[in-house]
Amino acid sequence: MTNQKDEPKNNQENTGKYNIQTINGEAISVGDYSTAFVANTSGQNNMAEIKNLLDELRREIEKASIPQGSKNVMLRALPEMEEAVQSNNNPSDKFSTGLTRINDQLEGVGAVADNAAGIAEKVFKIAKSIGLGVKTVAPYLANLFG
Repeated sequence: MTNQKDEPKNNQENTGKYNIQTINGEAISVGDYSTAFVANTSGQNNMAEIKNLLDELRREIEKASIPQGSKNVMLRALPEMEEAVQSNNNPSDKFSTGLTRINDQLEGVGAVADNAAGIAEKVFKIAKSIGLGVKTVAPYLANLFG
């Protein structure tokens, strides 16, 4: 067995960059306030699932028994997250900001479990899909339902 260096294909330089089309698997994040970013866990299916969850979150916010002003603030967080799904360019930052904004509004109005259950369920599913720790982005909801 010889130790040979692989030659770059088509006379291209080997830059050390990889073009990965699809990554399958689960994000693992350990600890209460940990986060993990998975760029594309199952291709377009995962992105479509997240878009659906955002649509469901919008409906849950609209029907929740909380003040309209708080609903408006939470609804303004959604376009930024929808844009992040479209770009697929490190969406975790925008999702973290958006989900935290929703959490903070619910905490600010003192939402109780009955009023926030549908919203919390969607927030938890979105955070899991993106690889964000729920206690990091939504500590109020995590404590309310934990």
